Amino acid sequence: MATRHIITMLEKTLRVETENTISHLSSSLSDRILSQSAAVHESNCYHTIGEWYKNHFLFQQDDFLWAKYVFYDAYCEAIKKQGHLTKRVRQILESLARKHGKQYIASILNMPFPNEQAKGTA
Repeated sequence: MATRHIITMLEKTLRVETENTISHLSSSLSDRILSQSAAVHESNCYHTIGEWYKNHFLFQQDDFLWAKYVFYDAYCEAIKKQGHLTKRVRQILESLARKHGKQYIASILNMPFPNEQAKGTA
């Protein structure tokens, strides 16, 4: 019960970091997926990011870990500035980052698959 209370408090405290991190991830996502598709030499024949992930599960897992650790780093920096970064808080922040990483990946599945032509127009 105490851990749930701590998580709730941390989520409220880290709301700004969460929003900023989502913005950063979203701005980097297109380049990341385009470089992945170039690495496997595929044309952009997908309509959504979810379709891409269905055929490239390892890239989905890689993007989840990327998102998780971007959240985790942002959260640790914010809590470190407050002087409350203990081992237990790090464990809770990692759990919170995992949750938000999963939510982020789930939220982008229906986004259109990026392409080079639209890259500069967003």
